[in-house]
Amino acid sequence: MAVATVAALELQDNLTLDKDMVLQASRNDPVYQLLLARVLAGDWHPQRSQELACLRPFYSIRTGRGWGCREAW
Repeated sequence: MAVATVAALELQDNLTLDKDMVLQASRNDPVYQLLLARVLAGDWHPQRSQELACLRPFYSIRTGRGWGCREAW
């Protein structure tokens, strides 16, 4: 997912990404996998400062509502 985000931000144009490529990139992204596991388990620390540094940027969206979480499996 990080690859898709970076590509979209750098190109700043309409961009169509292959779904399979995006899913494979998400499977190979350890931060995304950790994030997905944390969202699905719902076991976030009570305070953002206690969370792993790589997950802190996502703390505000920790409920996972609106995510296509099951898509990434």
